[in-house]
Amino acid sequence: MIEASRIDYGDPLPDVTELFLSVWADHYATISTMTEVIPPVLEVGAGFGILAAGIGERSGSAIIATEHPSRAYLFSSSYIDFLKRRGVCLVAHDLSERLPFRSESFSRVYFCDVLEHLSPLCIGEVLNDLGRILMPGGKLIISTPNLNRFGNLIRFLLGHSVNPPLEVPQFGKTLGHIREYAPSEIDHLFRAHGFAVENWCFGINPFFNDHLPGRNGKPSTALTKMVKRLSPIVSRFIPWSGDEMYVLLKSEGKCASTATAC
Repeated sequence: MIEASRIDYGDPLPDVTELFLSVWADHYATISTMTEVIPPVLEVGAGFGILAAGIGERSGSAIIATEHPSRAYLFSSSYIDFLKRRGVCLVAHDLSERLPFRSESFSRVYFCDVLEHLSPLCIGEVLNDLGRILMPGGKLIISTPNLNRFGNLIRFLLGHSVNPPLEVPQFGKTLGHIREYAPSEIDHLFRAHGFAVENWCFGINPFFNDHLPGRNGKPSTALTKMVKRLSPIVSRFIPWSGDEMYVLLKSEGKCASTATAC
C-alpha cells in the first residue's frame, strides 16, 4: 500500500492519509482471506494494482491482471514495474469486449470493486464470460458497495436518494458508480449466470458515508460523524447493513444464454 501510494498514476487520487491506507489495507486483507490462492489466477479490473500485487507477492505465483486501456497509469513504467516485481502480468482490456483468455483457464478470478462501474446492459454478458474462463468448480471473488448500508438507510429516512449520482464521474473511458446492489440482488444476479454463493461477509468503509445530507439537502457534518461512529456498531448486530459486500462464488460450469450484449 505504501509503495503504491508513491506511484505517479496520472489520475487524480484522494488524500493518502493514515485513515485511507488503513481502510483500504483492511479491505484488501478481507478479499485475500476469502479463499486460498490456487493458480492460475486472474484479477479483472486491477485499478491501482494493490490487490494484484498483494496476491502475487503472497502466493509467490505469477498472476494476470486486466485494466481498461484508457486509464492513464496503464502504461506508466513505475506502475508496470511495481506489478512486474510481484509476479503480475498486465493486460489492457475493455470489459465491453470478450476477455482475451481461453475457456476454463483460471482457478481463481478476482472481480473486486468493478461491478458497480458497469452498465446493467453489459453485466449479463460479463458474468457469462467470467464463467467461461473459470475452470469448473473455480472460485470467483467479488467485492462491491452494499446498497443496503446503514448510511443509505439514514439517507432514505431523510427523504434523499440512495442511488449513485445522475452525473457519473468519468476517468479515461471508465465511469464512477453507475449502480449499486443489495445483497439479495447479488445472490439472484450471480445464480442466474452460473455461480453458487459459497460465503460472504460485510465490511465498514467510512469513505462511503462522506458528506451525508441533512434535512435541508446540504452536507451535514454532525450527521456524517454520527453515521460513521454508529456504522461499525450497527453492523455487529445487523451484518447486512455493512458498507461493503465480499462474496465468494463457485462456478457451476454453466451460464445464462439470454444475457444482453453490450
